[in-house]
Amino acid sequence: MATTLKIKENWSDIKKNLKKEYPELNDKDLTYKEGKENDLVVRLQEKLEKKRDQVIDIINKAQKEISKSEHQKETTAKAKERKEKHPAEMEWQEEE
Repeated sequence: MATTLKIKENWSDIKKNLKKEYPELNDKDLTYKEGKENDLVVRLQEKLEKKRDQVIDIINKAQKEISKSEHQKETTAKAKERKEKHPAEMEWQEEE
C-alpha cells in the first residue's frame, strides 16, 4: 500500500525542521504548493537518495514534531495563565 502525504502543519515550520535535519536541502528542494505533494516527494527522493515511503515518513515526523511543540507551548501558556489568575492556589498545589 502506498503511503500518502498530507501537509497539516505550517509548511514554513516543517521546512525549517527539515533544513536542520538535512542541511543539504535548500529552498528550491523544499518548494511546496498545495496539491503538488508528489512533486515535493520526488524532489526529496532524488536529493536525499531515499525511497518514497522514507521521504513521506521524514516529512510526517517533522510535522509531528511541530504539532508536539505547538501543544507544549499551549500547555505552558495555559499553566502560566492559571498561575497568574490564581497564584495562591497554584502555590498550595505545588507544595503537595
